[in-house]
Amino acid sequence: MSKGDNRSHRDFAALTFLALPFIIYLYPAVALLAAKSDMPIFFDLYSGNLLVLNVITVLVYGAFLFGIIAERLAIQFVSVFVLSIVTMVATNNSVSNLKVFDATAQLARIFAGFALILLAFLADKRGRSWLSAIGLGVGSIVAFGAIVDLGFASISNFLRTEKADQIYRQYRVPYDLTKVTDQDIVLVGDSFVWGSGVRVDERFGDILQRRLNAEKKMSRIYSLGVIGANIKGYIQQIQDLPVSSKANQVILCFYANDMPPRATLRDTLQQLAEIIRRRSVVLAAIADLFQLALTPSAEVYANLLLSQYLEDDETFELRWKELDRELRTFYQLAETRSYKRPMIMILPMLVHFDTGAFESPMRRVSNLAARIGFGVVDTMPAFRADGGRAERYRAAPNDLHLNERGNKLVADVLFRAILDAPQDH
Repeated sequence: MSKGDNRSHRDFAALTFLALPFIIYLYPAVALLAAKSDMPIFFDLYSGNLLVLNVITVLVYGAFLFGIIAERLAIQFVSVFVLSIVTMVATNNSVSNLKVFDATAQLARIFAGFALILLAFLADKRGRSWLSAIGLGVGSIVAFGAIVDLGFASISNFLRTEKADQIYRQYRVPYDLTKVTDQDIVLVGDSFVWGSGVRVDERFGDILQRRLNAEKKMSRIYSLGVIGANIKGYIQQIQDLPVSSKANQVILCFYANDMPPRATLRDTLQQLAEIIRRRSVVLAAIADLFQLALTPSAEVYANLLLSQYLEDDETFELRWKELDRELRTFYQLAETRSYKRPMIMILPMLVHFDTGAFESPMRRVSNLAARIGFGVVDTMPAFRADGGRAERYRAAPNDLHLNERGNKLVADVLFRAILDAPQDH
């Protein structure tokens, strides 16, 4: 075999290796192109965020192809690096449950890291020392981080940890939902139901179970809380409960951040930080720092949530209709899985007790839920009646999750509401 043939084979092997992340990522890329958003704005298909994601993906593929044809290593490097970022933020409710979607994206990110390292060596051969140094450093970080993420995800399937439960959206306590009986209560929600900031036995669901058992009511409380979930996630959670396993009552635990968000730059960055945090154990800490920069205090975060309810916002009506649809879908599913009428509980906002800034938005949510058919329970009056400042009930000074005292108050409210609820819906 001649030297020319050897070089051709090496060039073909290098090209194939560089193209591998793009080949692997074709499945998620096509799935996202074919997906439909819950609130389609463009082409009756995509939301603004999904349109931008798909446009970037197409451009990245095109740029990589151009870089190969033009033999421009810098363009190839940028294309591979951007693809590695896309693999971390690619998401849509239509594709979130597709088999191997996340695993394929992680695998593409691993090979993107190796491709960046290969580009570093190719740049070094051409005397491009600056690109070689950047490519080697960035590629090593991307590849190492992706390998750790994939390994952590694989191990978590066999050995559950609280960290894995938080990142990979799992219930804090494993439940056999086929064992749910007509005496049991099912709580559906996010990190509040999961119990962020307190021990498992200090969650309001666990406290409620002890209160009911003390009254000789042999109810078990199923706390189906998932970190970072919204109502679309709650719908998936209630579908985990088999229709054949009918509970006594299903309770949706609503928090102010369950309102469909606006598509502003700040809100989009906030969502991206949360997505990255769930996709990568390595980048979770970085995403937390990023979120801290966006919302440096509990009060700033609360004001951001409050702005989602401004009725003069041009997207408010569209988002409110989406909330209506989501709550109706949840109610219909919950109604078939419980003997009593499904309930919605409005969780407290641990800020602005003196001004009552969230009273009007939460009253509107309560009225909407009541029209749909939910029994409505608002926890805020109990917190005001307790007489403490909002900070008294926080899990930490700059954390709006409930501490043990706050969880006890919520459990007390739920206890009274459950005892007073009519038997049949």
